[in-house]
Amino acid sequence: MALLTLIPRVMATLRQHLRSTDGLELRGGQFRLLMIVQTHHQISISQAAYLIGLTVPTTSKIVDELTQQKLLSRHSDAADRRRVLLSMTAHGQSVLEAVSQAACAHLANLLERLTPTERSFILCAVETLQPLFEPQPGKNASLKPENSST
Repeated sequence: MALLTLIPRVMATLRQHLRSTDGLELRGGQFRLLMIVQTHHQISISQAAYLIGLTVPTTSKIVDELTQQKLLSRHSDAADRRRVLLSMTAHGQSVLEAVSQAACAHLANLLERLTPTERSFILCAVETLQPLFEPQPGKNASLKPENSST
C-alpha cells in the first residue's frame, strides 16, 4: 500500500520541479506520452491512451501538441493504412532526454538526504521491482487490443 501512495507523490514532486526548470516545457501528460512512445517505439493513439489512463480524445489533443512541437510524428501502419502510429522524432528524443536528466538530478538531490545505507536499500528495492513491471519479450500484454483505427 505504501508504494501506491508514494509513486503519485514522487511524480507530483518531479512535475513541480520540472515546471520551475527553465527551457523544459513538457506538461505531465506530454512527458508520460513521450515515455510511452519511447518504450513502445511505434504505438497507436488508442493504445497510448489506454496506457496513460486518458481518453482517446484527450490523448489525441496531446499528440497534436507534441506533433506541432515536432516531438512526435504520425504515420500509417504498413499492415493497415487506416491505423495511425506514433513515433518519436530525434528532437523529441533529445527533449525527453533533457527532461529525464533534470528529473534524475532532482531525485538524486532528494536522495542525498538519506544515509548511504538507505540509498543502497532503495537501489536494491528498485532493481528487484523493475523486472516485475517490464514488458515480456514477444508479448505486448500491457497494450490494450486494438478496436479502432486510431
